[in-house]
Amino acid sequence: MKLFDYLRNKRLARIARKSKNEIALWKAVQKITDEAVLKEVALNASTHFVLRLAAVQKITDAAVLKEAALKDADRSVREEAVEKITDMAVLKEVALNDSDMYVRRTAKKRIDCLQQET
Repeated sequence: MKLFDYLRNKRLARIARKSKNEIALWKAVQKITDEAVLKEVALNASTHFVLRLAAVQKITDAAVLKEAALKDADRSVREEAVEKITDMAVLKEVALNDSDMYVRRTAKKRIDCLQQET
């Protein structure tokens, strides 16, 4: 069964990459359940930003979220990753160095939120 799920996820990712319709892209990624396939979609700079955003929303891997927050070309993808990060060092790096003021502000708010929780 795992092989079937893996192949299904790979097929969904391939379909999503080829579609020009943003809604179809989003729906295809929403059906992917394999974290490795989601990682591949999230970190592939050549994929449409809608795909990367949808993948980041589903990812739980801290290393993938960090890479997306620090390196993705699209502001919305970086912001989404920042919203899920709990590593204060990464959040501080984004808050100080991101090129977009909205991403920096989101990182600062996340830092404040995490500090209030402790």
